[in-house]
Amino acid sequence: RERPIRLLVPSDAHYCWRNIMNSYETHPYLHHCPVAVGSDDAHGLRLRDGDFVVAVFTLANTVSGRATELAWFQGLLGHVSAQGATPHVFVDAALSGCVMSREVLDLRADAPPDGVAALLSSAFGLVQS
Repeated sequence: RERPIRLLVPSDAHYCWRNIMNSYETHPYLHHCPVAVGSDDAHGLRLRDGDFVVAVFTLANTVSGRATELAWFQGLLGHVSAQGATPHVFVDAALSGCVMSREVLDLRADAPPDGVAALLSSAFGLVQS
């Protein structure tokens, strides 16, 4: 039996993610799961061994210029793993641009460069919204 891909979209993601996911609301294999940054919303998701879960990380939000809170995001990925699902990361470079993202990292305390660099290196997708 095929299982759906779960797309975890944090509340700080660019609005285009929600617009696109609304278009795919009834898709049988792509499930959009909104999660509030800083919350434990993901704990309510039913995940099983082998589920394919993609979490969207915003490198530089177009409104605030901030990155998704890294510690919370890593906790989200840890929760997905603990449920037996396989977490994947999709990075939305937003303001920083695709070319600069791997070279110029957010130096604020909420996005330590080594943590962001590790996330970028492990991401299977990078886009500028």
